Amino acid sequence: MKISRTLLFGFFASLLSVMAVSVSAQDQVTITYWDYWQTQGPAVDKIIADFEAAHPNINIEKTTQAGGGYNELVTAAFQAGSESTPDVFVIPDGSKMSTYVASNWFLPLNDLEGFEAWKTSSFEKPDFFFLEGTNTIKGMTYSAPFSPPGIWIKMFVNTSLYDAAGLVNEDGSYKFPATFDELIENSRIIYEKTGKYGIGFSGTQTWAAGWWLWMCQFSTQLWNTGPLPGFDWETGKFAAAEDACANAALEGLVTLRDEDLVLQDTAALAIDDEGVRVKFAEGEFAHLIAGDWVIAGWEQTNPDFKTYRVIPLPLAGVEERGGGFQYGPGGTWFAIAADTEHPAEAWEFFKALHSAEAGDIWASMGNGLHINTPKPYDKYATNEAWADIYKLNEEAVAGPSQSVLYPDLAQVQVTLQGPTLDDIVMGVFSGQLTDIPAALADYDARAQLAFDQGLADAQAAGLDVKAEYYSPTDWVPTEDYEIVMPSGS
Repeated sequence: MKISRTLLFGFFASLLSVMAVSVSAQDQVTITYWDYWQTQGPAVDKIIADFEAAHPNINIEKTTQAGGGYNELVTAAFQAGSESTPDVFVIPDGSKMSTYVASNWFLPLNDLEGFEAWKTSSFEKPDFFFLEGTNTIKGMTYSAPFSPPGIWIKMFVNTSLYDAAGLVNEDGSYKFPATFDELIENSRIIYEKTGKYGIGFSGTQTWAAGWWLWMCQFSTQLWNTGPLPGFDWETGKFAAAEDACANAALEGLVTLRDEDLVLQDTAALAIDDEGVRVKFAEGEFAHLIAGDWVIAGWEQTNPDFKTYRVIPLPLAGVEERGGGFQYGPGGTWFAIAADTEHPAEAWEFFKALHSAEAGDIWASMGNGLHINTPKPYDKYATNEAWADIYKLNEEAVAGPSQSVLYPDLAQVQVTLQGPTLDDIVMGVFSGQLTDIPAALADYDARAQLAFDQGLADAQAAGLDVKAEYYSPTDWVPTEDYEIVMPSGS
């Protein structure tokens, strides 16, 4: 039987047409991705561009909710239903992981092709980074670590103001503050010599102002293993009112405010965190509490700003460190929506976000280290500040993770009613709260009530949870902690 050339060409033309339609349909796959990163935006954009180049059938539609409100945006989207939810997104609040899982928001990664192989090949210590009670609940994994062990928040110092104020030793080193009293005194000298301010922080975003009390992490371990800040791991009770650092830091804030040593725009409560960083780069104040991400922000807003260094947060209310920045097992950051229409494509993008290629982009573009940034890190220390950061990160210590020992703790819901510690910082600074011990004692009482209720509710639901489970044994907060699993586990 002979087939005419016309029919043959017609057949191939039809086949090519079908293939073209198929490829075209594949090209229409769009993955929606949400985050709140503004300064890190260029790095994410580069990761997305590289991913799309390697996956021509997948388009990433990115939405960034900058300036606050991200948690509310994600919550509202999931409550509204599948038509509103993103496919891949930054988890709004990792501490509520079990709540989100119980609400069926997240897709179990175990169900996706190649998960086990990806987990073991992409992470140096998979048994450490994927554990029940952290990113894994009831045997199913929903997220993965993104940030490596380190100290996530530091103090940035504008060295041009230190030079102008003469805060320089004979050997040329700077007289950086190691204590809160030295921070206040340096601020006074800077204001007297230059007319510029000692500190600045956002007056419109309480979470940024709340970083003020993170100074207590080195001082007294105000943030630790408990369900809320201010939990005393030795007594199992909330005791912010008795914390030497919390009282000293807040009293010192009042001193700085009353002596006009705080950026005036902040005193007027009229500037957000992004704006504060610009003011710092412009030399309006000398000390900024922030994280590594601000450097990438300055590359965008103030590319000529190079006169800054990074130091540990100064001690307050104590003479030597009584706490430390701990890192623990597990880790959460991104998740895939349970109702995504494109799980395979979302999974490919999720993996790309955690890849070594993404880790190189993240660090190269000035965002600090990523969980899979390739070693050695020296090539990413492009100035003295980055060298400061990498050296300081070495001081992080392995901390306890009680939910690993007692997995049901991950399902305890502790809902604080009323002002948080962040709110108290702003209340003290604005003058609305004048009795610091009373404000902290009120917080302790509300936190304890929320904690007790959360435990009672969990116990009523049949969970194995007790207050003493939150208190690690034989723990020295300034040293590495070795988790010893209970016998039979």
